[in-house]
Amino acid sequence: MVVTLHHFSNPVWVADPRDPACTAPGAPDDTNLCGLGENVVRVLEAIARARDEGVDVRGYYHWSLTDNFEWAEGFGPHFGLYSVDYTSYARTITEGGDALHAIASARQVTTAQRQRYGGTGPMTPEAGFPPAPFCPKVPAP
Repeated sequence: MVVTLHHFSNPVWVADPRDPACTAPGAPDDTNLCGLGENVVRVLEAIARARDEGVDVRGYYHWSLTDNFEWAEGFGPHFGLYSVDYTSYARTITEGGDALHAIASARQVTTAQRQRYGGTGPMTPEAGFPPAPFCPKVPAP
């Protein structure tokens, strides 16, 4: 992917890095949400590698701040940084929200964050979900 990006002179913004398996019907409904913390760490690691290799990455937009209504799946997918209880509308920070907060506060992905959420190397497989075909795993540097 990084090699391909070198062919373009325009800056790059990274958006919507969620794991498609987490939006599948029957996805776990808890505050871990399919390793969302790990996904945040891995995406930011990949962005750092791309920048180190000269790609002009200008931003990262995480989808989504809260769980929301998806036209194709309704309220079923849970991939927000905050989960929403649709009965009371209470919002609870997810592991991904905790990870992004910790990384933004430190302004870097630390060794402790990699150990806590998972980082460097292939994503941890989720029980009951096939690997996402549209999210190739980037080998560690």
